[in-house]
Amino acid sequence: MILVKPNKTSNSKNMYQVVTLIGIILVIFLAPLLLLTSSPMAIITILLFIIYFFVFPNIFKYLALTPGKIAFSISMLVKYLLIPGLFLFTRNFQIIFGYSVAKNQIDSAWWMVIYEMTLVVFFFMFLEKRNKKINKHETVLSNEVNKNTMLISKIFTVIVIIFIMFNPETLNMYSFVFEGQRISTSDVVYNSNFVTLAVDYTRFLLPIIFITMFLNKIKNKKKLLEFLPILIIILISCSFYLKTSRNSALIPLLSFIFVLLKIFPKKKRTILLIMGSILIIMFFTLTIYKSFYDTNVVLADLTGYLSKYFMGPQELAIGIEAKRDFGTVISERTLLNDLFGNVPFFSRFFNPLNRSGQYFNYTYYSNRISSGGGLIIPSYIQGSFYIGYVFGPLFTLFNIFIFMKMDEVFTKKNNVLVSFVVARIAIQSALFFSYNVAILIGHISVWLIPLIFLDWLDKKIKI
Repeated sequence: MILVKPNKTSNSKNMYQVVTLIGIILVIFLAPLLLLTSSPMAIITILLFIIYFFVFPNIFKYLALTPGKIAFSISMLVKYLLIPGLFLFTRNFQIIFGYSVAKNQIDSAWWMVIYEMTLVVFFFMFLEKRNKKINKHETVLSNEVNKNTMLISKIFTVIVIIFIMFNPETLNMYSFVFEGQRISTSDVVYNSNFVTLAVDYTRFLLPIIFITMFLNKIKNKKKLLEFLPILIIILISCSFYLKTSRNSALIPLLSFIFVLLKIFPKKKRTILLIMGSILIIMFFTLTIYKSFYDTNVVLADLTGYLSKYFMGPQELAIGIEAKRDFGTVISERTLLNDLFGNVPFFSRFFNPLNRSGQYFNYTYYSNRISSGGGLIIPSYIQGSFYIGYVFGPLFTLFNIFIFMKMDEVFTKKNNVLVSFVVARIAIQSALFFSYNVAILIGHISVWLIPLIFLDWLDKKIKI
């Protein structure tokens, strides 16, 4: 285990000063646009984001190369800078299909965006300073692999592989990233039964077992020939995705990238160049196949697309309408359905039709559906259903807390399996911190708890 004491060089201080200066200049330059634009709320959001991110409290200064913080910064840039910027240049914007947002709700939605951003920024700073106070003497960065035989993981993997050999149809739920076909939402969606989960666990346990075995035998981590086999097996594992889920390939690959950066700190440039390039290619390939296949992309489409995936003002405006229409039917039972409706094996005991997300979809599609819908309710709106608009962002802050905790575990642990799992949860909760807590609880119950338990068995049962 390597202990690295924090050391702020003069170069780092100069860089932060330059970034702060650039932020101030941008604020001065953009402020006059408030008098010229027809979308002042978008400008206010951009100005506040630049202040928060680059001036005060200067989130940029506290970012580090950890899974959660990098995903968090990307998400913030998209949600609070790119989306408002696109709104400025998108005239007569409205949702292309479904519910047309009432104009009087859009301004309220922008204020909600600003309020949520403010709480998110200062809660992040609170957690960051608390963590630094707890670990003020040293930051633990481990790049040594824990010599774990992973006996139970190997047995589990072998059993699943044998099962697949006799039941090859179980692999039909996967598609190859570069297959070149449209990703249709009408395809079979990921079903959280035991077989599906076991096969998906095995898809990532194979490279994790290989990495652990391989690294324990590596004599010189600097040699490229000893390093490439690890990259190859990870890329093979992450080149397949579950029918409509791009994230089932992209997030695991990004998680493995952070694991590799941790194990091979001196190979940082090589890892980022090779794996990062492939990740970007995969992202654009899958995005085109799923959302823009045979479609001419216009600015309004792109604005709506990003707003839908990062819970922008249009989704919050729909949420306001949903709360107005269905707020009276929300009960304690609805909350239980929200919290545990995505937990495998237990979800059957909870009513999928009595969930806040369901009422959000009713509103979006103007009550034209009886079930389903597939659109994600923002965490702020979900929280507002239960505790009002003032305290609603607490549901968002729960995601922030989880990714910060996962980052902390990732930094301190030297176990490949644990590092991969917590990196995956950190990325999921940070990149989509505005997604409702039901989704995060689902990921924790599917990925974190079972695989951490598997790691515990590996440590307890050895030969």
